[in-house]
Formats: sequence, C-alpha cells, structure tokens
Amino acid sequence: TCSVAEDLAWANVLVTVFSTMSIEACYAECFLIWLVVGDFFTEVGEELLRYGYGHKATSSEQLAKELELCRDPAKRSHLILNLIKTGRTLGIINENAAAAAAKIMISGGAPAEKQIPYARP
Repeated sequence: TCSVAEDLAWANVLVTVFSTMSIEACYAECFLIWLVVGDFFTEVGEELLRYGYGHKATSSEQLAKELELCRDPAKRSHLILNLIKTGRTLGIINENAAAAAAKIMISGGAPAEKQIPYARP
C-alpha cells in the first residue's frame, strides 16, 4: 500500500527478481541483490550485473551469503557506495525520486540509525 519511495526510504537492502525498484535502490542507498529464480532473468538485469550493478543470488545459500555481507554496517556501506558509483556511471540515478524518498524519511520521523547514512544494523 506504500509508494516505492516510501518502501525504499526505510530499507537498507533490496532483494528483487525484476523491478524498476532495482534502479531506484541506487538513489535510495539500498544495497541490491538480484534474485534469479530458475532460468528466469531479464536481459536488462544481466546487463546491469555485467557492469557491477548489484549482486546475483541463484540459490537460498547464495542469498543467505549475500545477506550476511549486509549485516556488517561497514561492509554494507562499502557495497552501497559502489552501487551508487556504478549507478552514476551508468546514468541511472533519478534525483527527483531521491528527493521524494528523503522527504518521506524526514516527514515520517525515520529512526536515527537510518538518518545517519549506512549506520543501521
């Protein structure tokens, strides 16, 4: 029932099969994990992965491993910074949506750990 901007305003990690949210994760400072189910995956997703945009999980074990990386705030912040850098290189940062997500966080009283970049466990 929430907007994409609101969902991402409170998230640290996005796990998705295929969605425009994968692009929006970049400006919302969420680490991206592409979830590949069976043989289904899109050409767009493969192309973004080829450029280093997010990580790929093809099994529950691999997904658990990727999520474990995100438990460490320092490591997660490094992964997110790389994601943002790659997103800027690819020209997929949407500044208007970033502002919308930030406005939601501020008006909704985001927890202090989310307001401080990369500090949420």
